[in-house]
Amino acid sequence: MKLCQMGKQVQLNVKVQEKIQEKIRNKIVQIYDLVKNNEGIQIDTSTAGGLDSDRIFLEKFKNFWIQFCIQMQGIKDIFSYLERTYLIRQPNPDQSSFWIIGLSQLRQEIGEDVKHRLRLGVLKLIENDRQDEKRQNRDLIALLIHVMFALNFYKGYFEDYFLKQTEEFFNRDSLLKMQDLNISGYLIYVDTMIQKETERVEECLDISTKKRLIEILQTELIKNHVQAILSSEEFSKFIQDQRLDDLRRLYDLLKKVNLEGLFRNQFTIYLKKKGEDLLKDEGFIKKSFKGVEDILEFKKKSETLVQKAFPSKEDSDLFKQSLKEAFEYFLNIDSNQISEYLAKFLDIHLRKSSGQTGINDEQLETIIKEVIQVFRYVKSKDVFEEFYSRGLCRRLLLKKSASYEAEKSMISKLKTECGDQFTAKVEGMLTDLSLSDAFMNEYKTVKGDKLISQHEGIETHFFVLSQASWPITQQEKNVVMPSVLNNIQQDFETYYKSRQQGKCLTWCIQMGTCDVKSRFSNQDTIMEVSCSQSLILLCFNDKDQINFQELKDKTGLSEVEFQRQFLSLTLPEHPILVQTDLNENKEEVKADEKKPAAAQKCRVIKKNFLPTDQFKVNLRFRPKLKRIAINALQKKESKKEAENVHEKVLQDRKYLIDAAVVRTMKARKTVPHNDLITEVIRLVRFPLDIQSLKQRVENLIESEYMRRDDKEHNVYHYIA
Repeated sequence: MKLCQMGKQVQLNVKVQEKIQEKIRNKIVQIYDLVKNNEGIQIDTSTAGGLDSDRIFLEKFKNFWIQFCIQMQGIKDIFSYLERTYLIRQPNPDQSSFWIIGLSQLRQEIGEDVKHRLRLGVLKLIENDRQDEKRQNRDLIALLIHVMFALNFYKGYFEDYFLKQTEEFFNRDSLLKMQDLNISGYLIYVDTMIQKETERVEECLDISTKKRLIEILQTELIKNHVQAILSSEEFSKFIQDQRLDDLRRLYDLLKKVNLEGLFRNQFTIYLKKKGEDLLKDEGFIKKSFKGVEDILEFKKKSETLVQKAFPSKEDSDLFKQSLKEAFEYFLNIDSNQISEYLAKFLDIHLRKSSGQTGINDEQLETIIKEVIQVFRYVKSKDVFEEFYSRGLCRRLLLKKSASYEAEKSMISKLKTECGDQFTAKVEGMLTDLSLSDAFMNEYKTVKGDKLISQHEGIETHFFVLSQASWPITQQEKNVVMPSVLNNIQQDFETYYKSRQQGKCLTWCIQMGTCDVKSRFSNQDTIMEVSCSQSLILLCFNDKDQINFQELKDKTGLSEVEFQRQFLSLTLPEHPILVQTDLNENKEEVKADEKKPAAAQKCRVIKKNFLPTDQFKVNLRFRPKLKRIAINALQKKESKKEAENVHEKVLQDRKYLIDAAVVRTMKARKTVPHNDLITEVIRLVRFPLDIQSLKQRVENLIESEYMRRDDKEHNVYHYIA
């Protein structure tokens, strides 16, 4: 301090710096000697706990640095006044403190040999640390990195070599791991390596290196192998087996490198392929409804996977879009068929018979929701509408609906999904039933107590329906009604015409039901049959035996309807009618009837009968219940009948296309061809063939609803 106060600061500063340089040179010589003495020495890492030449050098350099720091701190403490009063005012920042001066002189004295040896040694420590779970070298690495950073040869000189070594290491190691591990194990390896490397760079290296290091790791461990991972069979297994941890781990890794889109694309491809496989499955080939169940289950499983594996709203929304794309793709490969199956699948579950399978109202509502969700993806909504309305018609008129509330729920959901126009007909059915019930109540009120006596004790209920809403295309026109039923029918028709003048009734008895009381083996039984079946059974009130042709003539039913209804009365489940054996001994029959049912003789029932085949009531039949339902053979949509429905839909589509074209032309007056196609596709609810649209446009031009522009061939004008 005294020398400083005497104005000797410059001289003192020079002396101190010379002393610093001298000490650095004396110490650095020892480091140089160590480098020279260890040249050519082979590294021996086989001895446990032994120190190789690189480690000896690094330990010596560490000690040198520690001593340098101690000495510089001592100088700083002794000459603190000089530093505060003189050095701090120097214009050269490299001369602003003894610590900076010391570092500058040390930087000049350390040669390339020492720097090179230091770099190689630290790189080897890092390489060893990658394979050492105990992390024994972390403190030494951190200190030496600090030295290099302080001496300004971390950036450029060390960092670039370190990153290059890291890139080469993980390039080799990732290839080996891809060969040795399965995909799940490799993803764990990637996660572990990124975590370890991140911890090391945070503990030992400068934090500025972290970003570049992570980029290298992501490239070598993820980007370079993403195609192999996503195209692997194991990735498909991840999805198929709901391996949520593996899926989430892979997606998170890809998301870090902005490749999550590739994951979603491959996820979509898997769903499309799986969907195509379902359509080729036995359930669809044999036209059973297991195929629809498989689709519903596949959708539910896929949605559950997305919900659990990717819970964040952002990711979930993206994967829901992938689900939508995949299901729209494979469900519309043959959307007409899918729409038909969905409607028939619903019909099965909405019938009363579905109650026998143990489905309650809550489960039925769930099935409806699931079907609507799949229906949303299907383009041929008009095909679904046609088959659904036919099923609804049968359920309502034959009183086979499992739940009226479920029917209304289904219609409500269709209305929400497709609009008022789509459900206009089916809503009209429900409205008709309500009006019909009101009319029947009025009819019974007016007739009062006389009704039962006039109808000979037979209780009746008529459905009065509007033809526009109900898909009943075939009526039995030549039916011969028994006198008692004919009188009841005439009485109602007379009353109806008196209240609804100008209207006429067309009777559709094939859609009606009837309860017939009978006696089998001294037991009264109520049989629930169709009206057509009741016509056949009532014929046996007049004769014990009737041949096949006579029965048909007596009922007046068409060939197809009679065959279907008659055969259902001869089936083993409820053999009401049996064929008469002309050689049968009457005494044997009487004796046989007295035996237990299991001991009685069984007749073989034929499905094809001759006109002369004789039939009688099976008095041997012993029903277990007092009330039995004789279901007519389901008039299953045969291939030809289904084709007719589809043909009707195709014909209706022509009218809908025409309406959409005319509506668009009327609104815009002049429309370019491409704009017209786009707008019509938007308006219709079915997959539109462009060629069909062009044909309809040509037909409308011929019909003078529109015309082409005289100059621009692809522009149309509306003709008012």
